[in-house]
Amino acid sequence: MDINRIQYCLKLVGSSFAQIGRDLEATRNTVRAVCARDTRSRKVESAVAETLGLKLCEVFPDWYDAENNRITAQMKKAMSYEARANARAEIRKIFEQQLAA
Repeated sequence: MDINRIQYCLKLVGSSFAQIGRDLEATRNTVRAVCARDTRSRKVESAVAETLGLKLCEVFPDWYDAENNRITAQMKKAMSYEARANARAEIRKIFEQQLAA
């Protein structure tokens, strides 16, 4: 999920980067940087996913596998491009079904 979609979905549930930042005693820019994938923070990632009512792997498919285990750089290199594309497509399909509901 890209940063614009995350921000839009947060608005749909009545939240924002700033609200999550206040809840975590972090800045809005920190939350935005994590959502833009400029940096990583398990605490922020978890808060965003929880606020949206989604799994970590649905919000950050490049960073978490289907069991919400963090994907390391070494694991990422080991995964083939095709496998990552298939995973993103599956996650996108799940998210679109949840938005439609």
